[in-house]
Amino acid sequence: MGFFDDLKKRWRKPNQAPLWEEVIKRPDKELQDQRDWAKYIPEVLDTLSQSYHYPKLGLNPPWHMQFFESAYANGFALSYPSSLGPLGFQHLFDLLRDQVLGMGYRMANSDRKLADKETHITTTEKHYLKPIQNTPEPPLNQRYGNVLIELIKEDDTPQYLKVMVTTYNDRRYLSADSFDDFIKVLFTPPT
Repeated sequence: MGFFDDLKKRWRKPNQAPLWEEVIKRPDKELQDQRDWAKYIPEVLDTLSQSYHYPKLGLNPPWHMQFFESAYANGFALSYPSSLGPLGFQHLFDLLRDQVLGMGYRMANSDRKLADKETHITTTEKHYLKPIQNTPEPPLNQRYGNVLIELIKEDDTPQYLKVMVTTYNDRRYLSADSFDDFIKVLFTPPT
């Protein structure tokens, strides 16, 4: 019997508190796999960029994406492309975190939660990043806003990856930089 089968047998009712919650800490083997995967980063980010921009131009994207656009929250959800494989999708999740860290952000939270949804176990991995502040006094630089990156799995099978940027409309903060600029930097391979 597998790990997820054991969790499903628990007496907890679905949609209650998480079955398991922990800080994300990648084992050494996964970190080495991620370093080995790094050679694919330019190609993966280029395909991600095409998947983001093509629908806006009326073209068919290589990967399926949904978009979120509002005055204070913008982002996208990428459906799992099987061509990446489960580990490649996880590497993309961590790569996007690293890309945001390179924009002058700090990690506010990075965790994994497992929840019983009656028919399956949902795993949500989350990186939540906030801008590094050079001064504690307002007005604060919110850069692009706060960034949430989530990876959702059902019974350990990847489903989608979501990137959401939320901004403040408050006099304690400077105006946010444009989401389009965020996307441009996010999809630029690291040097």
